[in-house]
Amino acid sequence: TWVGIAWIAVMSSVLAFSFQVRAQAVLSASVSATLFLLEGPFAALFGWWIFNDQLEAIQWVGAALVVVAAVIACLLYTSDAATTTSAA
Repeated sequence: TWVGIAWIAVMSSVLAFSFQVRAQAVLSASVSATLFLLEGPFAALFGWWIFNDQLEAIQWVGAALVVVAAVIACLLYTSDAATTTSAA
């Protein structure tokens, strides 16, 4: 059973890393950075949901601030890209 657990752990890590490398090759640096920015809040959310982790209010506020910042960055990036495209 330990061999099975090790196999799953290694293969899921390899698979996730492979997806990450492919995505970084296709996406722009700003989009990749925004996605990596959301890793912490989603880890906290899934920890709370799946493992019943208890987060303090300040941790939820911090996660919300990160998500809001990511949304603002995406909105600014898309509006900047639209302005650049229409100007050309």
